[in-house]
Amino acid sequence: RSAARALDGRRPLSHCHSFSFVLGQGMNTSAPASAAPPDLKLPRHLIVFVGALVAIGALSLDAYLPAMPAMAATFHVKMVEMNYTISLYLVGYGFGQFFGGAFSDQIGRKRVGLIGLSVFALAAVAIGFAKNVHQVELLRFVQAIGGGFSTVICWAIVRDVYPVDELGKRMAMVMLVMLASPVIAPSLGAALLHFGWPSIFFFKAAYAGSLGAFYFLRVPETRPGRWSQLSVWQTLRQCGQVLAVRDENGRTPMVYAFALAFGASCFMTFLTNASFAYIEHFGVSTSLFPVYFGIGVIGMIA
Repeated sequence: RSAARALDGRRPLSHCHSFSFVLGQGMNTSAPASAAPPDLKLPRHLIVFVGALVAIGALSLDAYLPAMPAMAATFHVKMVEMNYTISLYLVGYGFGQFFGGAFSDQIGRKRVGLIGLSVFALAAVAIGFAKNVHQVELLRFVQAIGGGFSTVICWAIVRDVYPVDELGKRMAMVMLVMLASPVIAPSLGAALLHFGWPSIFFFKAAYAGSLGAFYFLRVPETRPGRWSQLSVWQTLRQCGQVLAVRDENGRTPMVYAFALAFGASCFMTFLTNASFAYIEHFGVSTSLFPVYFGIGVIGMIA
């Protein structure tokens, strides 16, 4: 029932979006009934753009997995040290999504998305010129915040512009891209590795830059906001409200969110150690790594 009320009320779906999506309601109880202006001139293939934006998460995590042994050799470190670049990315990505979703309700989706894509692209270029693994770790954390900012708005954009009866179909298309990208990204990374591991990060920068340019030039703001509305304290207060929600039987819906998080952690554990396990331990070549990795991803999705 709460989910139905949230959809009918067209409440924003972005802040702490994983939590509010599970709970079926937004955290901004003062949000207007309709976030998007009625006269938006949307690009014809908006849903393709949203899918490409979602793919940034998988592209940033999975594309450079085949290159991790080469990066470890370049920086003269063990693979375990390179695995930290994935762990730090996941932490930064969580921060980016946590704050980026709420900020997009306050200052607008487009501002948050463009800031995120810019940070992501600049950090990717800097990683390509990194001199040691510690620089890579720091830049990956910064890049992850940009990635979180730019991807957390995807579901919110869909929710802003499409009517309720189309949400299932539109979100299914975005989900298809989100599930397919972890399978495709390692193959792309293995192909780019022939030009050196920095080329993978330069490609990420070009990808994010292209999306940013399209977003700036072709996609209108779907939820207008003002810089004066930006408030970290308001964001934390609203997240506290979500944590305190109880249903009519006194149960905490957040339990289901944590259950989903623990389920996702199985994939993240596999992701963090896949390069070491396949390439270093089992001796799989970088060209075959995407095949083994893709089979594992498909198995987990199934």
